[in-house]
Formats: sequence, C-alpha cells, structure tokens
Amino acid sequence: MRDQPADTATIPQHTAIVYNIHRYLPGGWYLPDAWIVKTDQAGKLTFVVQRATPDTIGSYGHEMTPAVSRLFSLIEALSEKNLEEKYQPPKSRKKIPLDELLQEEEIKKVATVYVHRLMANFLEKVVEENWPLTFMVQKKVIVEEVRVQSPTVELKPHLIFRRTKDGVRYRLNFSTGEDRWLVRERHVVPLTNEPGWLFVSGTLYQLPELNGYWVKPFIQKDEIIVPNRMLRTYFQKFILKAVEKSEIEAEGFYVTSTRKLENCRLALSKHPFKNKWFVQLKFQYMGAMFLWGDRQEMRTALHFESESEIRVMQVKRSPDLEKQAVDRLKKLRFSNVEGTLWRVPGGEGETAGSQDAFYETVERLSALRNELEAAGFQLELPDFEDKKISLLPASWSQEVVQENDWFDLRIKITVGQFEFPFARLIHHIRDNDRFYELPDGTYFLIPLEWMARFHGLAHLGKMSGDNLRLAKSQRPLLESLGLAEADVFSQKAETPFHLPKLLNATLRPYQLAGAKWLARHHEEGLGACLADDMGLGKTLQTLVVLLLAKERLTVDGGRLTVDGGQPQLDLFGEKAESGNFVPLKALVILPASLVFNWEREVKKFAPGLTTCNHTGPNRTKDTRLLERYDIVFTTYQTARRDLDILQKIKWEYVVLDESQYIKNPQSGVFKAVGELEANHRISLSGTPIENSLSDLWAQMEFLNPGMLGSFNYFKKHFIRPIEKQDNDIQKDELRRLVEPYLLRRTKEEVAPDLPPLTEAIVYVEMTEPQRKLYEKEKSAARNKLLNISDPGNPTNRVAILAALTRLRQIANHPLLISDVGFGISDGVESDIPNPTSEMESGKFEDVLAYWDKIRRSGHKALIFSSFEKYLQLYRHHFEQEGHAYTWLTGDVPPAQRKKAVDQFNADKNVQAFFMTTKAGGVGLNLTAADYVFVLDPWWNPFAESQAIARAHRIGQTKKVMAVKFIARDSIEEKILQMQERKSALAGEFVASPEKVACTREGLEALLW
Repeated sequence: MRDQPADTATIPQHTAIVYNIHRYLPGGWYLPDAWIVKTDQAGKLTFVVQRATPDTIGSYGHEMTPAVSRLFSLIEALSEKNLEEKYQPPKSRKKIPLDELLQEEEIKKVATVYVHRLMANFLEKVVEENWPLTFMVQKKVIVEEVRVQSPTVELKPHLIFRRTKDGVRYRLNFSTGEDRWLVRERHVVPLTNEPGWLFVSGTLYQLPELNGYWVKPFIQKDEIIVPNRMLRTYFQKFILKAVEKSEIEAEGFYVTSTRKLENCRLALSKHPFKNKWFVQLKFQYMGAMFLWGDRQEMRTALHFESESEIRVMQVKRSPDLEKQAVDRLKKLRFSNVEGTLWRVPGGEGETAGSQDAFYETVERLSALRNELEAAGFQLELPDFEDKKISLLPASWSQEVVQENDWFDLRIKITVGQFEFPFARLIHHIRDNDRFYELPDGTYFLIPLEWMARFHGLAHLGKMSGDNLRLAKSQRPLLESLGLAEADVFSQKAETPFHLPKLLNATLRPYQLAGAKWLARHHEEGLGACLADDMGLGKTLQTLVVLLLAKERLTVDGGRLTVDGGQPQLDLFGEKAESGNFVPLKALVILPASLVFNWEREVKKFAPGLTTCNHTGPNRTKDTRLLERYDIVFTTYQTARRDLDILQKIKWEYVVLDESQYIKNPQSGVFKAVGELEANHRISLSGTPIENSLSDLWAQMEFLNPGMLGSFNYFKKHFIRPIEKQDNDIQKDELRRLVEPYLLRRTKEEVAPDLPPLTEAIVYVEMTEPQRKLYEKEKSAARNKLLNISDPGNPTNRVAILAALTRLRQIANHPLLISDVGFGISDGVESDIPNPTSEMESGKFEDVLAYWDKIRRSGHKALIFSSFEKYLQLYRHHFEQEGHAYTWLTGDVPPAQRKKAVDQFNADKNVQAFFMTTKAGGVGLNLTAADYVFVLDPWWNPFAESQAIARAHRIGQTKKVMAVKFIARDSIEEKILQMQERKSALAGEFVASPEKVACTREGLEALLW
C-alpha cells in the first residue's frame, strides 16, 4: 500500500474514504487509520487502493470538510509517531521507542487514558456522520464484507448479584432489543474503557454508564465470585458507581425500601440514530436513578451494612412528585418528543449536522438555566469532544470612547461568576473556535450570535491592551454593538453648506447632494468613492470640494492655521475672508485620455485653480514646481514611475479618476498610489466593481487603509462566500461596511428628464463559407481546450482566451484571423488555414446596411469594437464610399483625441465615430450621437455600459438607441448569456464572465 498520491491516470473513478480500527499490541490499544477504497456502480466497497491522508484524498475528488479534518487530526494524534513524541522523557538525549516507553506502568496508564479518550471521540464522529468503518481490514478482502454495522437498537447492560455464604456471585449480561445474551456467546471486543465502546459480532455499540473493560472477565466465563473478605473493596472500586445507573438483579440479600426523591436533573442527550440533540429528565432517588419515560417502577440498589454485609435497597418511584416536576418542565415550554427525550424550547433540535445541533441546544439550555434552577432542576454539564461544557448564563457590557481617529471599545464578558475582557475571545472568534476555557476547567461555548456579531470587530479591530481599537472608517462595525452614530460621535453643530465662490457652474440637485457628501467626508477626514453612473458629472462634483478646500486654505498673509501640524479646515463654516491663496496641492491620477477633459472642465467650472500636466517625457522632476499648483494631473503609469518624486510631497488631496485602474491589489499601480501621502482621498468610478469584489477591496484600501482588513481576510470572508456561494449574510455585512464611503446614483434615479435609452439586439447570420470555417475552428478548439486539466492555470488561461478570441474574430469577419495557432501548452498549432481574401462576413454586410439606413435619416453613431482590425475594414469601406468619420484607438495621442471629439460633436457631416471599446469607453462626452453600435459583445458588460454612456449622459437631448450585433449560433450568443447571468448581481457585486470562461463549466457552455 502506498502513502503517496496515485498517478492521476490510474485513479479509480469511484472511491470512498473508509475509516478503520487496527490493533497496536504493545499498548493493548485499538487505534484509527483511513483508506481510499474503490466502490462499484452500486456504491458497494470493493478493494483498498491506498492509505487516505489529507495529502491524498484530494487526488480522488474528496473534500477536506471540517468533519473529515477532525477525524484526520485524531488519526494523526493517535499515530505511533505522535504518541512516541508525546511521552518522551523531558531530558532524554536519545529517542525511546514507544513500545519501550509503555513498559513503564505509569506512562502506560496515563497514555491509555489519553488514547481511549481520543479513540472514543473518533468513533463518536464516525457514527455521527454515518461514514464507512472497518475492523482490522486486510489488503485483499472485499471491504464491504468486513464493514462495521451501525446499531439499530440500544445496548442495555444487566448486573446480576447472588448472595452465598462464601461471598457474592456477580454476572454481566446484555440485551439488544428483545434479545438477551451472555458476553461469551458473542464476539465482544472492548475498544475503549472510558467512555466505553464495544465491537460486538460486527456491530459497534457505545456502552452506556459502564466502562468498556467491565466485559473482559466475562469473555471466558459467565460469572465472577467475590469472597466476603474482598466484598467492600471490590464493590467500592468497580461496582457502586454503576449500580445507581444500571439495571441490577439481586437475590439472597436483606431488603429495605425507599421513595425518597433527592433531585430532578436535566442532561443533554443525542438521539441514538439521528443527528439531533434533546434533554433527558432524570429523577435521582436515594441510591438509584430513573429516566422519565422508563416503565420500570422500582430499581434495586446495594448498600454496605458492614465490611462484608451488603443490604439491598428497593428504590420505588413517586409518581406524584415526578408528575409535579414534569408539569413544571412543561410550563417552561419543554415538550416530549419521543421516549425519554424532551425538546428544549426555542428550536427543533434538528439543525443540520450533529455539531451544530449540539451548539444550538447548549445555547438554548444555557439561556434557560436560571429559570430551570428556580423551578428545582439541576443541569448536568455535557461533554463534547473531551470538553466539559459550562451552562452558565453569559452576558456582555460595553463602553466606547471616541478619540480623534479611532474608537476604543471596552467590552466586558460575564459568564456566571467569571468576568474577563472581550480581548480574550478574539483569537477564538478569528479561528472559529467556540470553546473558551473558564478558570474552573469547564468550557464556555461562545454563542453563535456573538460569533456573528463580533466577527468584524475581532478580524478588523486592533488590540490595545485589553481594549479593541477601530479606525474611524470602521464605524459601521459599531452597529453590531447596537450603537447608533449619535451614541459615539461627537456631533458638530450643523451649519449651512455653501458653494465655493470660485465655482462657475449651476449644480443639479443630485450634484449638490454629491458635493455635500464629499465635503462631509472631507470634514471627517475619511476617504470617499463617488460612483455615479457615467455622465452624471463626477468631475464637477469633485471640483466643488477641491474649491472649498482651496478657500479654507486662504488665510491672511498666506499663512496656514495649523494644529498639531495639520491644516484645520471647516467646510461648513462661513465663507473664507478675502486674502492670499496658498496652492491646494491636489494630485489627480487618471488615464491619459482624460487629461484634456479635466483641463477643459477646470477652465470651465473652476477657472481660479491652477493646473499642471505632469505627463510625457518633458514633465518636471522638481517637486518645488509641482507644489506651486492647485491641481497636478498625472497618469497611473506615470505615478508609478515617478513615485519617488510624488512621495516627497504632502498632498492635500489625491483623487483617482476611473479608479478601477487600481483594481488589482498585486499591481505596481495599486501599491504606488497607496504610498502617496495625502490628507484626503477621493476615488471616482462609474464601475467600482468591474471584475470582482477584489476591485472593491482595492478602492477601499486606497481610501481608508485597513478598513476591510487584509486582502487574504477579505478573500476568505467576503469574496469566496459571495462570488461562489451567493451568501446573503456576507453581502449584507459588506454592504454595511462600504455604504458610508461609496455613493452611487444611476441616471434613471437622478435625471428623469434624460431621454430614454433603448437597447436592441440584432441577430445576424454568418455566410455559409464563414459558418463552415467557424464550425471547423470550434471543433478544433473544443478538442483541445476541453482536455486541458486546469483551465485556471495562467498559461492555459492565456491559451484559452486566445482560442476563444479567434472564434469571436471569425464571427465578426473571417479576414480577422491570423496564422497563430491555439498556443496550448503542447505547442500544437491549428490546422485551419487563413481564409481567402474573397471570404465575406454576414455581420459586416448587415451592419453596413443598418448604418446606411440611419445615415440617410441624419443620425450620428458611435461604432465600438474590441478589434481595431475589424474597425479598419469599416474605415476602408467608408473611405471608398466618401463618408466622413472620426477615429479613436489606444494609439491616438491626447491632442488628436480632443480634436476628434470636438469634430464629431460640432461637424454635422461627420456621422460616424469609430472607437475600440477600451479606448473610447471612459471620459468622453459625445452627446451628438444618438446611436451606439456595439459590433461584438465584450466579456465585461460594464465595459459596454461605459461605451454606451458616451452618448447617453447628462446633456443629451435626443433618444439614444444602442444596438448590439450578434452572430447567430456563435460564441457571441454564449457571451451574451454569460453577461445576462452576471449582470443579475450588477447592483451589488459582480463576477467577470471572462474569468468564468476559464473554468471547466464556462468552456463547456461556450463550446457546446
């Protein structure tokens, strides 16, 4: 048998993890292990494949769930290697083998207790999950034939005592259902002593109330004779602890009787065959215990009269007293479920999974403890995974102190008589470990509601002694403490907001609200993301707050009023008195294509601000010059290259326009902008979540560092649950955290007077030669791509997108494809030759026909494609026909971009503007157009939305028609379906269809 993962080519298609019990002779122990076992078509276990370990199970498609992980940790803890290390003498220079260590009686005694305890945990977990278990499995057997069976009835012990003149004859029998039998009549193996587990003729039983080793003497003989001289010692050591809880039979003894009910107890009890937890009601009489629901009216107990004289006491139940106790329990809303089991009020005891059901029942029972004790019930402390669980009621109290830039949280936890700071629970909450050990050795089960309530605090807060410290930007976390802003914020008196006197614009109502929102964040020293729809004036709203900041920097004589080295700005106070203006020193980082647009907006709306274009090869390297300007414009790449220069300046503002450029937390651009020092930060983006939730983390980390925790934490706690599981709880938590710092308004919300946007899909047919070429290429792509073992691998991902791009190009026009093959890692190129130059495109002809119709009606159109080469085909046709057009791709310099935009907007003879999707998707105001052609669907639907927003924006007076041209029965239709599925999350969190394409499911959807 092998311990290493098998070669993937030899892995059986159907396997199971089978847990096994094997014998370790030197200790006399039974220990666990696990195996990968092949299964047949009916699911029956056949032959052992190899040993199962955390490293091997993944190769066979088995998931490391928490329950599986728990069992493997127990197997590891009980391995010979670990046990040997655990019991090595502290100062031993040479490692002593385990079998030699066990020759020391004291070590063997302690080790046996430890092994039995963990082995019992292992068996309990396997039974809970109903997973396959074998006993002493061999290599070449049919595993199904040696599979351990789960019990269908409980195992009940019977202790039998008969008094003779020489002593006491003692027997142990068992019954299973109606069948009563002697130990030697069955194959009985005691697997553990305390708690006791027995293997009985192929079936596993947990031994109630008795130790497992009690059966050993009866394996070879039916009774034990205890002489008079040993009676007291033997009975006190072995018998008396069990007789109160077990059914006994006695003859030949002096008999007395009693009806004294000493107390009523409630004990957690798991349903014998289901993953449900309830409570049992126990009546403790003098010398005997009865369960409510037992039919037995009397039990026999043993008591010593002298060293050798035993008295038998007949304990008779008191129905009246027991009924009173039952009535009191019912008044507390407990209800009988079946047999001896009672349901704890507040739940069904049926939460999925035994562990969760146990947690839930413990929480509800703890909450009722005071009421139960007042009603005369005692609670037995439950055991769970070798822990004694406290049932003390718990509460917490808080005090929140606001400092300048943070909140100090002083939370005190009270569990019964114990008090301790919340800080001691933080690591447990972070590790999802609900058991906190109390000073008395019991464990406090942290309530699930606390785990959820304090999760954000524990992960995002920072420790400061016994207190927890939150950044000011993390104030939404205080809601989990039931605190409103008024409870913790020192509110400034509301003073009227005023527009800056240097503003040369009339704001729309929503723009005024946005400017106020940005100004409030300025006053609080918090970053903000203005995420309005494209075309709603994010630049103008930002200029308002920059002008306000400029006014507040105006002081008599040009001197700044400072406190602690920081300018004291009040955006909500009276207008600044006239005086000297100091440079604002705002750095605006943006795509190169938007620089001219910002310069134009500044000249139009804020002519009092001085600007510097820090781009191109002739840009200054002198920080003294840069510090003289109100606004410095630079691009993302230039900011990264000039980081050593820009870092030397303490900026009043850093503004990111089209801030989705920093979406990759691993990129140099993201790291560079994060290192810039600024008093205030703003990000502007119509698509703050363009591809994934990681985009949102990057934006918030720039605006308010540390607000959402580390990126690893964010991935684990938000990205995976939301993007993979659509978890509504995590969505709500994330929404609460970012809502104060992200303002998004759509055009439909704020501009009801904006003319309507109509979107249409025009399906076009490929020509017959084009279709044959497409199908041949798709078949070749399918054969290669669907055999890739890991579509998400970066190398294969590039190859996949290249192959899918080739199909997209053919759907547009066969002339677009080149000689380059698929690029799959095997190096094999496509055998599809270039089509002849005469091959035509159905889409190309249909687009031209549609264009000619709207051209003749006097309309203007923006024409977008992902492929510049495709636009070149249209450009060539336009030149042949003598149609005027303008042109914009990524290679067009900024000056020519501005000229092209102005010409299209002003010249009525220019009716077409050709643009690549990425180059023309941002920062352009092209309201002269009332048609938008999308020649091919882009992976990201928001890139298309941005393109359409070039025409459908504030200032547009005409209805806008956006037309998507889709080649029927092609990959374009599949991309459209992906867009629709992913756009369902558009209002909240978005996943990229391009990313989905590089998965097994995505490829199958695209290529079949």
